[in-house]
Parts: sequence; structure tokens; C-alpha cells
Amino acid sequence: MNLKSALLYGALSFFCLSPNELAAQNVFKAKINASSDDAEEKPYGTAGDLTSSDLEFVMDKTSKQIIGLRFNNITIPKNALIYNAYVQFAVDEVTNIDPCKLFIKIQEDLNPSTFTEAYGTISSRKFIQDSIVWNPTAAWTVDGDAGLEQRTPNIASLIKRNINNIAWNSGNSLVLAFTGEGARVAQAFDRDPTKAPELIIEYILPNNQSFSILSSSDDAEEKPTGTAGDLTSSDLEFVMDKTSKQTLGLRFDKLGIPKN
Repeated sequence: MNLKSALLYGALSFFCLSPNELAAQNVFKAKINASSDDAEEKPYGTAGDLTSSDLEFVMDKTSKQIIGLRFNNITIPKNALIYNAYVQFAVDEVTNIDPCKLFIKIQEDLNPSTFTEAYGTISSRKFIQDSIVWNPTAAWTVDGDAGLEQRTPNIASLIKRNINNIAWNSGNSLVLAFTGEGARVAQAFDRDPTKAPELIIEYILPNNQSFSILSSSDDAEEKPTGTAGDLTSSDLEFVMDKTSKQTLGLRFDKLGIPKN
């Protein structure tokens, strides 16, 4: 089939998001739901602590540690358009060490296993090189607070790395790791499951509309540029036609998309 014939069957089209889609936002939430899904290593490479009632980000007394969080049953399809994602924490103890600068990474494995008490259960995993920096500035002063100050910045760029992977399956798990310096202390699953760390992902799903060439006069060639338009050619040469260059024009009609 030549290109002109393909046009008649609507093969040459362009796509856009439906305006209704922009309002159809989806919000996915997943809390840590097991002791083994929030873990600490202090210092790196030691045995995983799975039963602590709190999570020190990242100074615990005199040693730095790495924190691992595993969120399960992420029921987001791989073609989702993720525009915002963050982890919400609740304050545990009023221990603030400044400056506090945290680095958030995501594990490369698209369906990682839970943590164990084995040595290096977090640090031995392979994480992508990119990270999101979180600089909590305000002190955490009230036990149980779970507001904007206890929320990470937007980590959508990390989440998309996994969910947009061709091998991703809806329902998989993902693991985030936290390193850095300073301290803020959040509640762990083992203190209060209702205030355990929670991953929130905001996304929309593609809802494409297609618009095709509708008549012979809506795809045209000029060869060479400035000559009479050819409206009835069975093909469109992009852009060399034998020995001369040409200009091609495509007109898409009846685009039912409101300006707002």
C-alpha cells in the first residue's frame, strides 16, 4: 500500500490528549504494610533492622544509616502519565539535626523482594544513579504531624523510570532508599501502621484522539517550491521527487478540541 492509499484508511494521523482527560486525574496510594518493608542499616552493610518503631533520616546517634522503603501492589499501568509523586511521613520523635540533606533513589529491580535481617539487605541492592534531593528545612516538632514539611519533593522522575519500563507489570512493588546527612525522625510501621510511610502517585491515562486527512486537497505537493500544487498524487515524496526538492503540506480538518 502506498502512502496515498494509507491516508484514505486514516493511517496518517496525529494524536493529542482529550481535554476531558486533563481533569480525569488518578491518585494511587500505598502505605508500608509489613515490618519487613521499612528497614534501616546502621552503619551501611550491617544487619537490617526490621522492627524499629522509628526511622531516623539518616543520623542515628553518631552513625549514618541507609533507610529502605518497599511499597507493594503498585497498580499503575506502564503507559500512565505520572506528573507528581511523593512519600508522606508522620513525625516520631523531636530530633532535628541540621543541615539535613537527603538523597532518594529507586531500586532498578522492577519487582524487588522485601528486606531481611541479612547484612546489606538495603545497601547491597542496585539503585539507579539518579537521585532526588530532599532538604527538610523546618524542624519536626509535634509527634504525629503529617503535613507538607513531612513530605518529600516530587519524585515522579524516579517512579517513571520503573513504571514506564517495558517490563513493568501493574501490581509490582518498588523500593526507595534514603541516604545523606542530618536527621529527621519518622514513624515506622511497627509503631503505628496507620501512620507508616505512604507513597502517593498522581497520574493520568492516555486517551488519544486521531485526526486524519479527509480529502485530496488536504495533502499537496509543490515541485519545485513555488510551482502549482499537485493535489491528486498517489504518493507523497518527503522531499526529493526524482531530481528536485519539493514542499509538502498536510491539512487536518474538524479538530473538535475547545481552546480552553
